[in-house]
Amino acid sequence: MEKIKYTQITNFLQQKNIAVIGVSRNAQEYSRNLFKELLKLNYNTIPVNPNITEIENQVCYPSIEDVKTAVDAAIILTPSVTLVNIVHDCISKGIRHLWIYNGNEKDEHLRSSIDICREKNVSLIFGFCPFMFLPGTAIPHRIHGKLAKIFGKYPVRG
Repeated sequence: MEKIKYTQITNFLQQKNIAVIGVSRNAQEYSRNLFKELLKLNYNTIPVNPNITEIENQVCYPSIEDVKTAVDAAIILTPSVTLVNIVHDCISKGIRHLWIYNGNEKDEHLRSSIDICREKNVSLIFGFCPFMFLPGTAIPHRIHGKLAKIFGKYPVRG
């Protein structure tokens, strides 16, 4: 597998309209905390979850295809069996920056998603926690990032 480049992450975070696909109904879950953090950082954050109609006082869309506004990037936080379909939907919508959080390189769905993104020239980040790269993130996330650097698990420069 090819290494994720740090520039992919900085390019992703420069996008302003970010969909969070699979954001949880539960306010204490990881995906919901990430959604709230992106809001706090003034991203136009678009929630996507077919099981809820509103999150943090924002309309929540059942699928990325239902979003009416422009979407520059998407963070996908769903079970791996849904990845390929979601990646196709994102690409059909014109989204060029994707971040799959729950990605294991040995998972066939992730591998297929990587192939699709490569074929369609879409930037794909996987295997990294977005919190590690957000400005002003909490200490545990900064420590996670430092440990990743120490153990050679950080994105490559370039």
